[in-house]
Amino acid sequence: IYKQTKINIIDTPGHADFSGEVERVINMADGALLIVDAAEGPLPQTQFVLQKAMEQNLKLIVVINKIDRKDARAEEVLHETEELFLHIAKHHDHLEFPVLYAVGREEKVWNTYPKDMNAPANLKPLFEEILKTVPPPKANPEKPFKMLVSTIDFDSYKGTYAIGKVTQGTVKPGQAVLLMQENERVGQFRIEQVFTSVGLKRVEAQESLPGDILAVTGISDVM
Repeated sequence: IYKQTKINIIDTPGHADFSGEVERVINMADGALLIVDAAEGPLPQTQFVLQKAMEQNLKLIVVINKIDRKDARAEEVLHETEELFLHIAKHHDHLEFPVLYAVGREEKVWNTYPKDMNAPANLKPLFEEILKTVPPPKANPEKPFKMLVSTIDFDSYKGTYAIGKVTQGTVKPGQAVLLMQENERVGQFRIEQVFTSVGLKRVEAQESLPGDILAVTGISDVM
């Protein structure tokens, strides 16, 4: 929670071998941080993930990370990243993106390349840029509940968790829902529990927030 705004952070696999998972994860996002190593520069998988993000028209923020490495070449890496954007951009809006510089493991982020790596810094510039650049989710709470299941989880106590982003409406425990597979009706179920994420923990909620990413139980046949 930053300035009374909940920011859900989803990590994507950075490899083309996980293409299906990357696409499902991107469906839950409204924006993307493209993390590029200040020494290695953009890798082949960087291009793949960036391409998928552009196809979904996600608002992008470039983060040049590990600028404290002895072999860091932040200026060159930024140029290589800009070349990558030029190569795969679909329209002019894709070429407008903010750039941040970071030493992630020390929780330091700067808006411009710092002259002194030991200067006081924190993650505030990153969260400020997220609030400025990434639009809030469009999820009308007045409409009926709808959620695209992007992934599933399982434990022996609660059974199957259906996880996804709320695209409209809200949901609470005990609510009846229809499970649809494309245009085919699979069945009717009753939501048992609703969970939201707080940090790395899954926390039970009495009602969902519009646009939040949820895990719900009670839908046994979900895929």
